[in-house]
Amino acid sequence: MLRKVSISNMRVYVSFDDFITITKYPGLDPETATTTSAQQLGIDLGTYPTSKKAVFGVNVTF
Repeated sequence: MLRKVSISNMRVYVSFDDFITITKYPGLDPETATTTSAQQLGIDLGTYPTSKKAVFGVNVTF
């Protein structure tokens, strides 16, 4: 099939960055917890979770 379309090389790839976080933390994301005092350690203060990225691609050489 690839020879009929004159493709000499084809590569398909997928990359997932920060896609799954496995933790027992009840908040959104334990890495977003920021604080300026010792009394607030471990409180996420309703901050946004870390962004997730999924990249799909095809590299074709004719």
